[in-house]
Amino acid sequence: MRILVAGSYREDDNLTDAYRWLAQAIGRAAVEYGHTLMVEGVHDKRTFDSQAVDGAGASGARATVEVHCMIDYGPVECSDPLIEFHQVPYRWPQEQSGDKKLWSRIGGVAASDVMIMMGGRKGSDQQGELAIELRKPVVSVPGFRGASDEWFKSFVASYQSRPELHNGTFVVKTASDTAQKAARPKDLDSLGRQIIEFAELMAHKQRYFLSYAHENAEIADHLETLLLRAGRVVVRDEARLALGDNLVQRIEDYLQCTDTFIGL
Repeated sequence: MRILVAGSYREDDNLTDAYRWLAQAIGRAAVEYGHTLMVEGVHDKRTFDSQAVDGAGASGARATVEVHCMIDYGPVECSDPLIEFHQVPYRWPQEQSGDKKLWSRIGGVAASDVMIMMGGRKGSDQQGELAIELRKPVVSVPGFRGASDEWFKSFVASYQSRPELHNGTFVVKTASDTAQKAARPKDLDSLGRQIIEFAELMAHKQRYFLSYAHENAEIADHLETLLLRAGRVVVRDEARLALGDNLVQRIEDYLQCTDTFIGL
């Protein structure tokens, strides 16, 4: 699945640490679950994009990151061997005037399966409008001010209209409060995973629950790779269950929101 992130924070805001930590937790969870992370750029550390990529790099898993940007953005460089960058450049039609970033934003939103918005200003607001026009689902995380707070008011009714989204809607709505109470970045790993799981449900992608005995782990690896290549969502306990989770409850929750059960 291809997840586009959009947003930024204000440096003079007391939400700065909470924002950075949560953005990194979301990026980390996205790559741990086998998704492609899509961003507009990585040079500005105040953006959701840059912090999510930092989180992806800290995950320890191989990460695929697409950078949708104008051709004059410059090359994207990364020394982390686990991050594979794909730069998708866009040219500005010379006969047109206006916001040059519009073209790369249209391309990024069009190529995504779902967008996660957090904070942000005019650019994020524009991406939200494009998502509506292109019928792309949006997960808007409120509480960090800016565009995402306004968009959450527009989306919350649609979130609440789907029973399978009820728990996730509460998680998204209270994400800012939870992030502010965190003592350290790692405390937000569970929250990042829950937001990615909410995004998976919003994307309407076929979801598979993969159950297997440990001696069949290698077969499970191959099957998961094939499903991910086909654009499916794979729910697998190895990636999704953390220490301290209620094992039975979590598995029941996953079974209720998956479409197909595969037993090896």
